[in-house]
Amino acid sequence: AAAMAIPVHLALSYPLSSLFRRPITALVEKAGWRLPELDSKTAWPFTTWLAFVPGVSYALKNYTPPLAGVRFWTYFAIFYPVHLCTAILGLAVGGATIHFSWPLAAGIVTYGVAIGFLTKTLAGRLRSHDLWRTTTLPHGMQGKPA
Repeated sequence: AAAMAIPVHLALSYPLSSLFRRPITALVEKAGWRLPELDSKTAWPFTTWLAFVPGVSYALKNYTPPLAGVRFWTYFAIFYPVHLCTAILGLAVGGATIHFSWPLAAGIVTYGVAIGFLTKTLAGRLRSHDLWRTTTLPHGMQGKPA
């Protein structure tokens, strides 16, 4: 069921997110920020990182790439297999996290290290494309002015 529901959800969430790009961009710019426009060189690592990063909701993961200008086929080619693997892994692991095991702990640590490495790589790539420069805003928050 997940194998068929995920592509439908991705296919519907992309145009829905794109529909709200203009009002969200206006709101973000009013706050003194701007949404990045990712080119093809930065879209792949950003979308891959976002797909794998833990703790971010499924909906937020699906709606963020279109707002950043990621093309549909890049978005779909990354998100579909990752969401499918996550669903299958969740079913396969099931209750394994209830009982401690060293292989599970090693897997979690390995995943954390891999996400850290991917984040560092993405940050370097975005900096090289001048999309990650931050400044301190008057209210103390970090951000890139519009």
